[in-house]
Amino acid sequence: MQPNPPAPRRFAVVLNTSAGALMGQSKPQESIQAAFAAHGIQAEFIPPEAGDLATRIALARDTQADAVVIGGGDGSIACAAQALVGGTIPLGILPSGTMNLLARDLAIPTGDVQGAIQVLADFHTRRIDVGEVNGRVFLCGCMVGLPTRLGHVREAGRGGPFLRSWGRFAAAAFRLLRTYRPHRLTLRIPGRKWRVRTPAMLLTVNPLSDNTGRQMGRNRLDGGILAAYIFSRLKLMDVLRIGLLAMIGRWTGDDAVDEIETTTLSINARRAAMRVMNDGEALLLETPLEFRVRPAALIVLAPQNAP
Repeated sequence: MQPNPPAPRRFAVVLNTSAGALMGQSKPQESIQAAFAAHGIQAEFIPPEAGDLATRIALARDTQADAVVIGGGDGSIACAAQALVGGTIPLGILPSGTMNLLARDLAIPTGDVQGAIQVLADFHTRRIDVGEVNGRVFLCGCMVGLPTRLGHVREAGRGGPFLRSWGRFAAAAFRLLRTYRPHRLTLRIPGRKWRVRTPAMLLTVNPLSDNTGRQMGRNRLDGGILAAYIFSRLKLMDVLRIGLLAMIGRWTGDDAVDEIETTTLSINARRAAMRVMNDGEALLLETPLEFRVRPAALIVLAPQNAP
């Protein structure tokens, strides 16, 4: 008697189409569905009409599929991780954002839908660490201070011809750099409390590595470490220098940046709430900001030879 063939894998798929065509596809759902079918995978797409991104991801999770696949950038992936962290359902990634930091760290092909789907079809799982601030998940980095204002200025200036919109952003950013006042913050980690005056902080899930050759690249995603980068100053020349070094992944030793490694960090300020940029998504959170790392809390699909 012939044994029954194994049932095909089922993926619940959520595409964030708000940023335009996904991965260069004019009709992404059709091409992605065909690519999954070629690998014998049943793909159930949660349509945009079902609700906002978080609602659709929750619906995808509740289908109890073999994996929840998110098509989007780092912010969309973090939104999916919020629903899946601590569970047993793997997260699959179809990178289509501007930075795609997590996908690059996991060696998932970017700008190549067939290559990314091949990774999902191979179904190799691994566990990675997750960062949290006041219960909100981030997988790459959380920014505090000036970068959140710059991000707000950039979003407000979108639209219109490319050169004109970037010209407006550059002018507004230059004015902001001249007038921005540093935050006075109280920081606490286990066994230590101190005060700082800083224009910006960046917190990452595991330290940034200078030898990756990638912007904000990390060698490890499972080290169980929360890394905090505290800027002592952020004048125009500092921004230009650090920005250029960041593009080639070599800024962590800059003399304008102090680095600490911990597992928890509390940030208090003289205000009831602070803006943060969580994997590129702007949030307004009550203070104190309570950061922690959750080791190996998320299952992801990644290449077998991922670092």
